[in-house]
Amino acid sequence: MKKTDITKKLILEALLRRDNDITALNGMKFLTTRITNHITELRKKGLEIKTKTIKTDDTYYGKYQLVQSEANIKKAYALLEKIQVVKA
Repeated sequence: MKKTDITKKLILEALLRRDNDITALNGMKFLTTRITNHITELRKKGLEIKTKTIKTDDTYYGKYQLVQSEANIKKAYALLEKIQVVKA
């Protein structure tokens, strides 16, 4: 399994668990410095992910959450399964 597939798997699992720390600030938890690129790629595959903008003293960053619809959750599980099966 390639590193990018591991990163996508970690992000998808966190989105499905509704983790509260899916942000660029925690990119190393997902083995990436470009979490936004992976979120964009998941969106291009049809996954609905909302971005909440967080402001700190001198910067803004996005916090990502999976849109909680039945169809979207099923799509997320299907993408996760595809990563695990195809790349195993």
